Amino acid sequence: MEFSELDVEIALLRESRLRRTLTISPYVFLRFLIFLCHHRLQSPLADNSLLELHSLVHSDDDRYIVSYTRDIAWNILGICHHLAGNLDKAFLAYYTSLKQMSTNSITRATMVRIQRLQTHIENKKDSVIL
Repeated sequence: MEFSELDVEIALLRESRLRRTLTISPYVFLRFLIFLCHHRLQSPLADNSLLELHSLVHSDDDRYIVSYTRDIAWNILGICHHLAGNLDKAFLAYYTSLKQMSTNSITRATMVRIQRLQTHIENKKDSVIL
C-alpha cells in the first residue's frame, strides 16, 4: 500500500532545490496515522480520531506543535477533513495553513489542495444538478 495522502507535498518537495524534508510534529503525525488507519478500515473510530487531531491543532499553545510545524499541521488537518467529507472544515484548515509561517515550503502544495477541493465541490454540484 502506498502512502499517498501527502503526495502533493512530497512531489513539490522533490521539485524544490531548497528543501527536501517536511518537519511534522510527532503528535500531529501520530494522530494523522491513527485517523488514516481508522478511515481506511471504515472504522466508527475515524470520527473520534479526527476530533482528537482537530482539538490538538486548534488548541495547542506551542506545547505539542511548535511554530515552525504549524503550517503542515493545519495542512494535515485539512487533508483529514477532506477525506472525511468535511469540505468546509478542510477549506478552513487549508486557508489557516497558508496564514502560518511557511517553514515547510508547502504553500504551493496547499494551493493545489484548495484547487482540488474547489474542483471536487464543483463536480459534486454538477452531479446534483444532472
